[in-house]
Amino acid sequence: MEFFKQRGPLFHHFIATLVCISIISSSPVHKLRVTLDPLGLWFDVWIFVFGFSAFIIARMAYDLLLLNGFDGAWQYLYGPVSQETRDDLRRMILFENSDYPVSKGFANGALILMMLAVAASFVWFTFLA
Repeated sequence: MEFFKQRGPLFHHFIATLVCISIISSSPVHKLRVTLDPLGLWFDVWIFVFGFSAFIIARMAYDLLLLNGFDGAWQYLYGPVSQETRDDLRRMILFENSDYPVSKGFANGALILMMLAVAASFVWFTFLA
């Protein structure tokens, strides 16, 4: 149970995924669409949900690229970052400095699964609800 008390990028991504899915799935989309479509505001809501989902997926994708050794994305996004800083960030993702570290495969799988969950909730919001 001590594993769940750790804080790091994986924990933050997990919380962001839960918030995104709960906001999208708890909104009454079928009522919103009927109400907002005649006013021309449905597209604005769709753009907001798309941007919210894309931001969460992008943060996870950058951590996934950093974890797998593709440092170019980090260099492009955050500017010149030293190798020590990138190694520290990798250790934070894998919880290497804590009591219960995770494997690289688990972190990769968790990030991919969370990205798919956010994408599926957006698809549900857009097409199925």
